[in-house]
Amino acid sequence: MMKFVISKFSSGEEGAAAVEFALVAPIFFLLIFSTMEIGLKTLVQSDLDHAMYRTAMQLAVDEDVVVSKADYKQRLVCDPATFSTLDCSKISFGVEALATNARIRGRFNEVFVDRWNTGCGGSNLIVEFAYPSPDILLPFGIADMITIGGDNYIRSRG
Repeated sequence: MMKFVISKFSSGEEGAAAVEFALVAPIFFLLIFSTMEIGLKTLVQSDLDHAMYRTAMQLAVDEDVVVSKADYKQRLVCDPATFSTLDCSKISFGVEALATNARIRGRFNEVFVDRWNTGCGGSNLIVEFAYPSPDILLPFGIADMITIGGDNYIRSRG
């Protein structure tokens, strides 16, 4: 009789599901949260690209008009109807005029977010935006990442 009772308890599978879940759950939750973070970074990158594009197009129209960086930030970048994911106070941007025949290639490590040189009519401009990267699990970005002062930023440049 005792042998039957021992074999009944030793062959039970009551805790098997809990053990399997404990083994699989960390990987499952890591995949879920990583997917959410990549989606958030993609949304931030999209809004940043849109802000860069709007500013570049306005600079093309205003090429001979002297407009301040603060005016561009207020009119184009911080328009509440445009962006849902970006905190305007965290956006850094800048413009650098290049010589007429200069190329943007080879300037990947340069950071232009603190510059404001709109040049004159016919200048080639680099317009660059940076926004702090929302690093939750993954310390990398979707498109272009830069480091400013030890912090990671998502960058949009054109």
